[in-house]
Amino acid sequence: MSLQVVHRVSAEDDGIVEICMAIPSSLWSLASLRQVIETATQELRDVPKLLSVVERGGYGYRLQIYEGTTIPDQSDRSLGDPFDEEIVFWRAAMFHELDEVTLQYIDVILAYNLGSEKVGYQQELWHDEQHQAGCFAIEPLAFRDVRFVSNYAQFLRGNDMDHEVFQEDVIDGLIEKWGWCEETLELFAARCTFATGQGSHQIAELRDKYALIEYIQSSENAEKLRQMIVRGILLNYSTFWGQNSPEDRRSIANSAVAELASQPSQDLQDTIEELCEGCDFPFDQWLAPSEQGILDGLQAIQRDFLQPTQTQ
Repeated sequence: MSLQVVHRVSAEDDGIVEICMAIPSSLWSLASLRQVIETATQELRDVPKLLSVVERGGYGYRLQIYEGTTIPDQSDRSLGDPFDEEIVFWRAAMFHELDEVTLQYIDVILAYNLGSEKVGYQQELWHDEQHQAGCFAIEPLAFRDVRFVSNYAQFLRGNDMDHEVFQEDVIDGLIEKWGWCEETLELFAARCTFATGQGSHQIAELRDKYALIEYIQSSENAEKLRQMIVRGILLNYSTFWGQNSPEDRRSIANSAVAELASQPSQDLQDTIEELCEGCDFPFDQWLAPSEQGILDGLQAIQRDFLQPTQTQ
């Protein structure tokens, strides 16, 4: 049975649309949580229609879940405060059976944020002025299981990292929790490329705090990181991967790497110089990736970033 759903403008922020649902059973059961997440995912498949509720153009949404059969007026508090997305996904992360539907929800948000059909005065979806849409869904998974750190790195592609708020603490917390491994190396590579945030000093802070140089003295680990940085660069150059054929993607990527090798941006030079300080591997090796490294990066993008997210 489908849930009752109402869209309305938030009384607290007139740029936010509330996705209100009434669920007749307890929210805390696996079946109820699945139904709420699947319904939310479906509602987000047409973001322009969802945000059209706001006359001047909305910039995001919030989930408002009521236990019962009715959705009360905003001024009616007789049923208590509704559950929001933070509570819903904190609870959902306790059920491994809900991992796949949660990742599908995140995928829809990421696809919109990276797509071209933007509306309103913001490009990305938000829950409010500080929290980007989807953050409450992906963060509990990444802290519960190291496998999902890679998903968090992908999620950052759709974040406005020029105005990051909590992402720095999350990145730091994930590396602290899991230590250096393939997944956190991928997160660090994201920080070096498409999720650079407020400057290269953040790269140096992570490098020094968690002894990255010691970890990448191993040639195998250093090569993994280099290839991940190449992949991040390719992704950073190619915003609309999904709107190009595989042949076009390869052409875009090869052009990006050629440009990178010949005229790297000052920001990227600063970032990689910070990264490589004290490392045995020469600076120019990071800026001029090998042909095999490019091919590996392209194959990894095709496998990990262009296909629907799946649990492993």
